[in-house]
Amino acid sequence: MSIEPDTELLFELMMIGAATSAIVGAEGCGLLEALIDGQDCPGGFAERLSVDRCGVERVLQVLVTNGLAERRGDRYGASQKLRMAGALEGFAQHTAIWKHVTPFLQTGEPYAPFATDRGQAYGPIVERLGKMFVQPARRLTDLLASEPAEQILDIGAGSGVWSLTMAERHPGAQVTALDLPAVLGAFQRSAELRGLGARVGVMAGDYGAVEVPAGRYDRLLFANVLRLEPPARAGALVSRWSAAIRPGGLMVIVDTLSNGSAAAERFRAAYALHLALRTAIGYPHREDTIRAWLEQAGLRTDERIDLAGVGAMGVLIARK
Repeated sequence: MSIEPDTELLFELMMIGAATSAIVGAEGCGLLEALIDGQDCPGGFAERLSVDRCGVERVLQVLVTNGLAERRGDRYGASQKLRMAGALEGFAQHTAIWKHVTPFLQTGEPYAPFATDRGQAYGPIVERLGKMFVQPARRLTDLLASEPAEQILDIGAGSGVWSLTMAERHPGAQVTALDLPAVLGAFQRSAELRGLGARVGVMAGDYGAVEVPAGRYDRLLFANVLRLEPPARAGALVSRWSAAIRPGGLMVIVDTLSNGSAAAERFRAAYALHLALRTAIGYPHREDTIRAWLEQAGLRTDERIDLAGVGAMGVLIARK
């Protein structure tokens, strides 16, 4: 029995493969960095990088159509998207992680820089990661503006982009950041830059082990944290830290939540692989699973918010 080829699928696979290969190859040979440094013609890039001119021409065309490069006459340069702060560092790290897919399939071991000490792995990059979420953090802060936020606990705070944005909106708010010692320096720098240094405190340690201050906070954040943990540990964290919330207070969970669309599910699948490559245990938990954890912890889910334009990111807001 012969099977007719699915032409549309073949074309889609070609487009995905071309874009991925062009980005990985351009980063690997130094072409992305050269584009950021300044404009040049394909021959000029090829000579400077000691690579093939025809290959440079074809890769540049793919980068242009994917919004990463711009063409003016016969000269090419980085697009604004590629010039964004930290973009090159992000590309370098992401391509290194994606290159690890084959070893991961063979061994199940995550990408080495993330395989040992989580604090040492995330400490140098949390500030750059925080820049990715500035706009979503502002939107969420706007939506929660009417809720009390005098005492905020940010668990796995990282750069503090979510909690510090909330503190800027509420002049009386105090923020406590819980994270590993190697990460908390980034949070404190971010707080100082925002003029919030006098309104923050830190708790250093593993969020699964440090003592829970009972009933102290009216807003508790798990922002992009639960997906770093396997289901049993993530559910235990929700239950454990619910004790820190005052009656009537909120637990705010920011995570990868599908809205049911094909695009969101596609993002979730890609991100699930990315988490496995970094953590070997992380997974973007299903929304109904997280809701069950909240219910078991004695919390009532009040609202669900989609943060449009940020993959499949969403927010669950639960009240004690």
